[in-house]
Amino acid sequence: VDTLLENLDVLRDAGILENNYRLAHFMAQCGCETDGFTILRESMAYRTPARLRAVWPSRFGKKSDAYLLDLCADQVKLADEVYGGRMGNKKGTSDGYDYRGGGHLQTTGKGAVAKYCKALSLDPQASYLDNPLMTLRFACIEWEESGCNDWADQNDILKVSKAINTGSATSNVMPVGLPERK
Repeated sequence: VDTLLENLDVLRDAGILENNYRLAHFMAQCGCETDGFTILRESMAYRTPARLRAVWPSRFGKKSDAYLLDLCADQVKLADEVYGGRMGNKKGTSDGYDYRGGGHLQTTGKGAVAKYCKALSLDPQASYLDNPLMTLRFACIEWEESGCNDWADQNDILKVSKAINTGSATSNVMPVGLPERK
């Protein structure tokens, strides 16, 4: 929250302060993605197969309890299973864990970090996901590139939420945490 308040220029430059709808939608998305502004990095600390299945039904819905318990015991291994081999992350490395969600909109993946770093003329580093100011900059880039200002102007919470949580405002997938975003 301090990073948001101390860097209003970053929000202004992204057009988020242009009207109340944009600011309200941006804060709703950030609040949901950070569990009420209480987390900076995505936790991979899961304890039960049931929880893994609830969070990632398409990935783990048909996996055995034994297999999932093994993943619950190793956060790096779990992150590799979830994020390895996609989003710019290499499978079988720590990329999935290193580039797990971070910051205001939980930027995820080596590819996203590289993209946002390029826009900011920086060399990509996973450690940027631990930096609140950097992830605010990433969030503003994602917000603008996803067309969220337009969706917010229309007060369309579903399209804003899909753009942020699923990667596309027109996705057929429902965003996680829609009631919280509302």
